[in-house]
Amino acid sequence: MSEAAQRACPSADGYLDNPGSCRFDPSTLACKPGQNDRCLSQAQLGGLKAIYAGTNDADGKPINPGYPVGGEAGPVAWSLWITGTDPKRAAGSLLNGFSSAYFANMVFDKPDWAPSDGSVAGDWSASQKNGEALDAANPDLTAFKAAGGKLIQYHGWSDAAIPASSSIDYYKAVADRMGGVDQIRPFYRLFLAPGMMHCGLGPGPGAVGGVFGQPSPGHDPEHDVLAALARWVEKGVSPESIIATRYKDDDPGKGVAAQRPWCAYPAVARFSGKGEHSDAANFTCVAPSE
Repeated sequence: MSEAAQRACPSADGYLDNPGSCRFDPSTLACKPGQNDRCLSQAQLGGLKAIYAGTNDADGKPINPGYPVGGEAGPVAWSLWITGTDPKRAAGSLLNGFSSAYFANMVFDKPDWAPSDGSVAGDWSASQKNGEALDAANPDLTAFKAAGGKLIQYHGWSDAAIPASSSIDYYKAVADRMGGVDQIRPFYRLFLAPGMMHCGLGPGPGAVGGVFGQPSPGHDPEHDVLAALARWVEKGVSPESIIATRYKDDDPGKGVAAQRPWCAYPAVARFSGKGEHSDAANFTCVAPSE
């Protein structure tokens, strides 16, 4: 699937440059008459489309956004988080384990509860009793802004645990609540990381010195997210981009394999078409329509 998406949209080094603009049609993977290898049955295709589309409630309001294309394959990708390793069932996936345990122990107080016991609409409605205590989705950051707070949020486009579109949705919700993007840019920046999986790893550069990720090559504001945040708080210099790093064999001791800029949303990094794709100097941050 990832290979098909990369053929349909601009990509290099095994990941999509901008999954948000990729218009990949998974129907191209449907099995033709007499074909049963390297293709999808109608049932499999329906499941794939559901993962990409996300889930809505009975009124059409999104419950969980869909997953972007391009992050299906990899060591911490769909087989770990979403589908499991058994091609016929997803029971072995981490998301299934987390969600089943949550509903069994915190929603229904029924240890032997299974997803087949209920329905999406009913389970979602029942889960709302815990929303006030557990949710962190309030888009009103007025008090945070007034206190001088600065927020840098980043999310891997290939994150199979939490879809990157959820961070985009939250950013847009904050902007809508607080008067538009121009009103939140002075204190809130979102960065989307091409080719990065959950908290790091993946084929794309993802080392920026975050809490769970690999260390940055230098603790400076251009390469290290914590240094960028400190400079923003202390000196008022807002980050327009952060240069992420991928190490050879994912080992910082072996040196840098590739770097590229993450751009403050909604800007995207555009390759100049000259030089190496692994050199951050060959990218510029531009508006997505340019």
